[in-house]
Amino acid sequence: MKSSSKLQTLEKPGARPAVLIVDDEPDFRELLAEIVNRQGFFALVAASGPEALSLLEDNPQNVRLAILDYAMPRMDGLSLAQELQRRRPGIQIALLSGYADSSGEPPKASADFVWLTKPLQFDRLEELLNSL
Repeated sequence: MKSSSKLQTLEKPGARPAVLIVDDEPDFRELLAEIVNRQGFFALVAASGPEALSLLEDNPQNVRLAILDYAMPRMDGLSLAQELQRRRPGIQIALLSGYADSSGEPPKASADFVWLTKPLQFDRLEELLNSL
């Protein structure tokens, strides 16, 4: 039976560590996946939290980092981050947010997560990937 899910892997997994990308904007998701692949990682992409959790179960390779949009329908990025940490202790989480308070801090900042702001500074993303 075929699934109607829009889960996507952009290429075949190999020995490379994986990065999970979850964003409800298709163009932004694809752009992040291209950057991740160029940096030598395997990109797993999903459009929502529930899809990401399903994708994670179907792809047991070593997911080292999850890049999550903070504001998504059905399951926000913070809830997804907490569930990912429960299922995969040690996974590094980066939350993307276009929202910040007057100090420039993202909402509900936590030391457990790396916060990236939209529009994304790609050199900051590359630094994060290089730190893995």
